Amino acid sequence: MSLMRKFCHFLGITITIVFCVVCSPAENIVLDYKLNLSSSGPAIYGSIIKFNAKLLESTGQTPKDEKLFRYEWRSDLDRITAIQHADYNTSLKRCYDSYVLPSVYTMTVTVHSLKPSLIDPIVKQSLNFTITDSLNGKLDHVQSVHHRKGVQNSIFSTQKPISFYVNISDVFGTPPTLTYRWYLNGKSMDASNYANRSLTITESGPHNIKVNVTSDGISEDCKRMYYSANLNGFFEAKFILKNPVLSLELFGKKRIDLGDNTTLTAVFNGSAPYIVCWELLSSNDIVIVNQTCLNVTEEQELNIHLLSEYFAESGSYMLNMSVENDISVYHSRQKVIVNTAPPPTTMSPDAHSPAHVLIPVICALVGVTLLLFAGVYFINRRKRLSHIESANFDFHTSIKSTPRRKSTMDDLKQAMLGLLNESRQANI
Repeated sequence: MSLMRKFCHFLGITITIVFCVVCSPAENIVLDYKLNLSSSGPAIYGSIIKFNAKLLESTGQTPKDEKLFRYEWRSDLDRITAIQHADYNTSLKRCYDSYVLPSVYTMTVTVHSLKPSLIDPIVKQSLNFTITDSLNGKLDHVQSVHHRKGVQNSIFSTQKPISFYVNISDVFGTPPTLTYRWYLNGKSMDASNYANRSLTITESGPHNIKVNVTSDGISEDCKRMYYSANLNGFFEAKFILKNPVLSLELFGKKRIDLGDNTTLTAVFNGSAPYIVCWELLSSNDIVIVNQTCLNVTEEQELNIHLLSEYFAESGSYMLNMSVENDISVYHSRQKVIVNTAPPPTTMSPDAHSPAHVLIPVICALVGVTLLLFAGVYFINRRKRLSHIESANFDFHTSIKSTPRRKSTMDDLKQAMLGLLNESRQANI
């Protein structure tokens, strides 16, 4: 009987356990977590470094079933474990004094659930951090311009001030006194205790600025301990300066007759490359030609062809233009005047065309030339006949030799002189 009781008792316990498991409400316990770690490092020895931890479910969502967790922070630098109770987002500040050797260390974070049923850690993650022997930070630079065409922050405009600021990321219990010495394109400028500086540079092209930050003498670390060290840091920034577009002129025939084409040349300045846009509007700002944009890589000019079909009637038209480069944009508005075309020229009955005047003159000149040649020919013929009639056939040895006969050119000159003398006598 005792064995039966024991068996029944055992069977009852078994049934009860099964019953409780079946009838108890199911608990939605998420055991798969991930932990994101980050730090403010690197950090110089004697400063404070901050570690951040963010707990997420495996789906990337914030945990909803629990509000409180236990975090255990432990680094291989000091092997001290710090325990926190926090929600899914927490941080820890640690001070590593001036006796720490510069190197790379590891911070390990273990997270536990506060539920009694979960004994093992729900997630564990490690993060490397660096302790340095030089100051850490960066050199920021910014410029206020009205226009910037989606370019990187290292392209700036000439003629405008650029603000530079040394941002030291190291955190001290008592900040040391730092000295900043600036170098522009390798040329030293004066030193000061100010971390910021404003410069206006007029020359376009690549430039670089360097800053040497130092602290001499006694310093105080994050544990309020004094130590003698020469803190130093070196920061550099490279940037490019470009000239803004400050002028836009339009050359060409801007006053035309209706039905004519015209080509206008836009000339501008500034640093390449450019985007040149234009559109044509009527006098009451109705768009006639939609905006057209062209990329210009090097040349500082662009031809704009305005066709006669753009101008349906006479009047004033507006040509809107803009020239854009990386750091500026320039707008211009030019007027184009279209005059009414003059009526076609008609000849009146009494009017004389040039042909009516030239033809008689040409005919007169031809007639005079023919008369001159006829007169010369007649005179030469008479001279030849006279010479034949007066020939002497007495070939006596005492007779002198006949003089040399004149050439045709001499006869022509003589004839021309004779005609000229006759003309003068007729005028007298």
